[in-house]
Amino acid sequence: MIVVDPNRRFLSEQVHEVAVANLKLIKKPKIDPFMAMDDIHIKLNLLNYTTMFCKAAERKPIHRFYFAIEDSQSK
Repeated sequence: MIVVDPNRRFLSEQVHEVAVANLKLIKKPKIDPFMAMDDIHIKLNLLNYTTMFCKAAERKPIHRFYFAIEDSQSK
């Protein structure tokens, strides 16, 4: 894309095709939802979530796997 001569430069469509092809080659590891939710739970505790939010809003704290487990009753 930084070629000075416009006749030798890739078209935007070509750049897009190359980018899409390269993105397909990248293998990202799948994130374990239990580990992610556990991490969120730890961070909420660091923010004193149960005292600053739950008690103030009169709500129960969420379970550490609340977002990681599919709700079978919602189906």
